Amino acid sequence: MSVKSLYFIWDKEGKMLKNQIRRILQKVLGFHRYLFLFALFTIRRLPYAKAYADFRYFLALIPDEGTLLDIGANIGVTASILARRFPHSQVLAFEPIPDNLETMQKVVRFQKIQNIQIFATALGDTDGLVNMQVPEINGSRMQGLSLVVENEYDPAYPSGPSYQVPVQMLDHMSAIQTTRKISAIKIDVENYEYFVLSGAKETIRKHQPLLFCELWNNERRNPCIQLMSELGYRCFVLQQKKLVPFEGQDSLNFIFFH
Repeated sequence: MSVKSLYFIWDKEGKMLKNQIRRILQKVLGFHRYLFLFALFTIRRLPYAKAYADFRYFLALIPDEGTLLDIGANIGVTASILARRFPHSQVLAFEPIPDNLETMQKVVRFQKIQNIQIFATALGDTDGLVNMQVPEINGSRMQGLSLVVENEYDPAYPSGPSYQVPVQMLDHMSAIQTTRKISAIKIDVENYEYFVLSGAKETIRKHQPLLFCELWNNERRNPCIQLMSELGYRCFVLQQKKLVPFEGQDSLNFIFFH
């Protein structure tokens, strides 16, 4: 992953706060209070923000039943939206970064949401530990870009706090073995999607959920699409407010139908 790629992903977040303002707010408010207020702000803005149009389309396709998975739940924005939009469903949210995890727990308590279960783990294609980093760009910490550090000696990675966190295969988790039908899965794990999908093949094969997945435009995109095709899925993207089959269009978010 190059620094150029990282800045591209940063730009796609919607630019709700310019980096300079973000840095000032993190300093004045303190990082944890900033995260909490930013989460509440984003939850309120998500129904209208252009940056979340693809996710809103995905929401409209989900039935209010069964179990919904939010993999890469970050500070709890999408998990909260899922839980409030689908009160008859159970949301399982997965987030390993301690600051993000703490913020999501605060957000859930503040909103008095009862149908979210939070798991303090990353997901991948193995069980064990993995190193993760929260990038720091121009003095502001980018919690939304928290990612697995696959090569700690790669100079392309920017500075920022790093953590060693647990990682599990979704297929091996006892909570997944006993849950009711999984209706939909959202995955946003900053270029680690292929490993998450690889460790969730049996779960996907069993439940055949609707799937929303962010895929960077690099060498891992096609393997993800191929893996989903082998599981019986077709790949679609949103173009001009219409869902169309993916045929190489410029897109970051993908919706998979079985």
